[in-house]
Amino acid sequence: MMTLRSITDGEWVWVENWMGRARFRAKVTPVVPPWMVMATHGWWFPERKGAEPELYGVWEHNVNQLIPMGAQGKDGLGAPIKHLLCRIYRATEGGPQDA
Repeated sequence: MMTLRSITDGEWVWVENWMGRARFRAKVTPVVPPWMVMATHGWWFPERKGAEPELYGVWEHNVNQLIPMGAQGKDGLGAPIKHLLCRIYRATEGGPQDA
């Protein structure tokens, strides 16, 4: 079984930066380099409540929370940000100091 920073494939992890954190299930592959974390946007869970404040779990599992808002690209569309510094650690741990 492949591991990255002692994180195994299928484990729940937090991806965190200075703006917040989002929880994902790790998929450790030989395609993504060991120094990189790749996260998909727009995670949500249809089995969760759709009413506020839960909104299908979007606030816990959406990588967009880690991206500064209000920035536009040179063409005026979308965010120019494609990568950011982050840390990753097991979701069962209290924080990055335990990673």
